[in-house]
Amino acid sequence: MEEGNASGTAEMVCFFRALDLQWDKENSLIRDEFARLFLSEKMQTRLPGYADRAKRDRYRRLMMYLFDWIILRHAAIDKLVRENGPQMPVVLLGAGYDSRALRLKSFLKHGISEVDFPATAEQKKKILTAARIDTAHIRFHSADLMQKSLAEILESLGLKGKQALIVWEGVTMYVSKAVIEQTIRTCATLLAPGSILVADYFNEKGKSALSAETIKQKSEAFAKTFKSEPILFSSDPEGIRALALAQGAKSVNSLTGSGIAAEFGRSADFTDNGMFALAEIRF
Repeated sequence: MEEGNASGTAEMVCFFRALDLQWDKENSLIRDEFARLFLSEKMQTRLPGYADRAKRDRYRRLMMYLFDWIILRHAAIDKLVRENGPQMPVVLLGAGYDSRALRLKSFLKHGISEVDFPATAEQKKKILTAARIDTAHIRFHSADLMQKSLAEILESLGLKGKQALIVWEGVTMYVSKAVIEQTIRTCATLLAPGSILVADYFNEKGKSALSAETIKQKSEAFAKTFKSEPILFSSDPEGIRALALAQGAKSVNSLTGSGIAAEFGRSADFTDNGMFALAEIRF
């Protein structure tokens, strides 16, 4: 995945987070007050038009419930950061416009590193500096993620032989199976026992539950909205578990959209648990 290809998708994810705060306010699962900073002027002007909660269900259906999944995915990963940030450093691979380093600062007792393409990292720093937001606690690590191996990145961060929580969000569906295997194998061999890799993936079982007619009706609008890249990798909870264990993981737990919604006491009408799932891989 080349830099810039997913810029539209990244901004839409920020738009979702901003919408969630606008709609749910203090009841928002992630309370992302920083998301709107990364929105273009065009997207900023769109936000007020969605203030009416009556539009929410229509928007969720239009997005094929991807809005629900994005918010729940963030909430589940946030929970892992809260639980493990006090014990180990956190690494955000392909951090993009993620705001966890800001929202969850009090839980990051061993530091947080944001790894991304140089131009992306510089743009993010520029935006945060202009907003006068303190980023002294964040380590911005610039790297061409297509040219530099994960092992090199982790060694550069001084994490060889140490525990770490690695967050790999919104990436696996756009890379090959070989890249995913190598990523898991690197974490298993280079990091200390007790380390965690959390990554979302395209769930084949959720996909199969969508009717061809539904996909036909929604796919064009969906693709235009997200500037979608081709899906290169998909799996299911059983497949992900087998793949990860074969690469040295000690345990794997997959969380479906319905499962996460139930955990957080939210209602989400996912068809067969939705098109995506979240894998919590422990070493």
